[in-house]
Amino acid sequence: MSGIGTLILIAAVMFCVFGGITLLAHIYNLNNIKSKTVGDGQHGTARWATKSEIRKTYRHITFTPKKWRSQAAKGEMPTVSRITNHRFFKKKKEEPEEALPQGIVVGCSGGKFGTTALIDTGDVHVLMIGAAGVGKTAFWLYPCIEYACASGMSFLSTDTKGDVMRNYGNIAKQYGYHVSVIDLRNPTQSNGNNLLHLVNKYMDLYQSEKKLIYKAKSEKYAKIISKTIILSGMDAASFGQNAYFYDAAEGLLTATILLVAEFCEPQKRHIVSVFKIIQELLAPSQKKGKNQFQQLIESHYDGTNGQSPYNVFHLDAMYDLLQHTYQDVALGGDREMNERRSLCSMVDRSNTQNAIVIADRGYENYNLMAHIQEKGWKFLIRIKDIHSVGGIASGLNLPDFPEFDTVINLSLTTKQTNEIKELCENSNEFRFIPSAVTFDFLPKTNRKFAPTVFYKLPFRIVRFKITDSTYETVVTNLDSIHFPATELKKLYAMRWGIETSFRELKYTIGLLHFHSKKVEFICQEIYAKLIMYNFTELITSHVIVQKLNTKYIYKANFTVAVHLCRQLFLGNISPPNLEALIRKNVSPVRPGRSRPRNLTTKYAVSFLYRVA
Repeated sequence: MSGIGTLILIAAVMFCVFGGITLLAHIYNLNNIKSKTVGDGQHGTARWATKSEIRKTYRHITFTPKKWRSQAAKGEMPTVSRITNHRFFKKKKEEPEEALPQGIVVGCSGGKFGTTALIDTGDVHVLMIGAAGVGKTAFWLYPCIEYACASGMSFLSTDTKGDVMRNYGNIAKQYGYHVSVIDLRNPTQSNGNNLLHLVNKYMDLYQSEKKLIYKAKSEKYAKIISKTIILSGMDAASFGQNAYFYDAAEGLLTATILLVAEFCEPQKRHIVSVFKIIQELLAPSQKKGKNQFQQLIESHYDGTNGQSPYNVFHLDAMYDLLQHTYQDVALGGDREMNERRSLCSMVDRSNTQNAIVIADRGYENYNLMAHIQEKGWKFLIRIKDIHSVGGIASGLNLPDFPEFDTVINLSLTTKQTNEIKELCENSNEFRFIPSAVTFDFLPKTNRKFAPTVFYKLPFRIVRFKITDSTYETVVTNLDSIHFPATELKKLYAMRWGIETSFRELKYTIGLLHFHSKKVEFICQEIYAKLIMYNFTELITSHVIVQKLNTKYIYKANFTVAVHLCRQLFLGNISPPNLEALIRKNVSPVRPGRSRPRNLTTKYAVSFLYRVA
């Protein structure tokens, strides 16, 4: 029996041990701990605040909108008495008036002492969630706005229905607020925000006080605006290989912002002007494949002799020396302009059947001579003298005489072989044209086994005396029978007519000054002034000036004629009276008159609104 009792005792002990272990496992398992700690996952550790905690956490402010609005109307700061005993107690004790502390209204309570607002003065945010019609706007947002206005806080409110603006817009103005509205449905009714405000502010300070610190601040804020627009929520580290283009765009935008801030009229110093300028710069131009910005860059010229950089526009013209009119022009920026290429294009598109092209040393070029020859025209071009380096004459075997007239029958080729090298030893008959040199009537490249192509270019090299110690060298394809050296000398002297026409065009017509600043509009003004010049010359050429028994022959005064033609277009003069008025104003023709040519440095001319 003792053995059985011992077994029963051992079984009971083991049962108690296993029961204890099970009980402990149940008490200390994860679910039980979670249930005790967080309430079975329902609301965590959240609980309702006690009255004592509410008194310690929030400021209790007597909510008196009428009093605050009255104080604001008088120009006074809204005040309130600090409540030391809340309504939870039977008495209310108020201290002297003090300025309203800034904060958020998190709740209100009413009683016999009035409405008391609970103000959270900490740096906090509040999220209000509620179903439609529970009073989110009327019972929470409006008190918050009222208190924000009274305490001097700035705020931003979404107002999809317009209720906030209608109910509290005027009230905010009573408190002295500047109410701004952003209406995305009707942007024209919105109040504007000038992004360039700080840029303009410091740019004005720099222009008035000339302190570099103000200009640096202006540039700083311009860069901030540009970076904000270019990045637009993107990370600059993600640009990778395209980072250069984003940096270039940021630089262009910054420069445009500073340009607007410094030079635009006060009412146009805003971001819209910046976008308009960039839009205009990127707009297609009359030149295929180039926008306005590219044209502007091509016209950029670095100033010399202490000048600031500026933009220059290049004009090449074809002038009729007999009719005294401009037949064609080529316009372009200084960087891309090539006088010889421009003249080639004007020769190619001309409808004139026969002509003699007279040009100065800037047009010394085999390609130009070939274009004129292919057109069936003649050319007379002044070239560098025989003693100069790099000209046509320097590469030819010419007579060793002060004056000469030599015929050259040149064969040009772009192929370079041993045979061609041997032929080119005779420089008066053969000439190799490198691939880097433009020549439109030969293949750009010649393969080794391709047939050799030559272009025949016959011409004369004529050198004649100008003064006792100076000589002039010209190249021409005019025949020597009808145009000997003496006639060529007279013929080339006629070229001075285009120089005098340039003088009239610049100063009398007013081509030095423009009303416009855009490239296309400047071109428009140039063409208009060229038309005015041609019109005036055509009118004056039909005016018959009475021959008088005087020393000189008289002609119509061009300056007066231009003025009268302008009056004609303005409607101040009738067409029948125009020629009669021009005939009354004449000037003498003095042939052979000359004066020393004074070469002076020309500076850039700024834009003027009006020109006489």
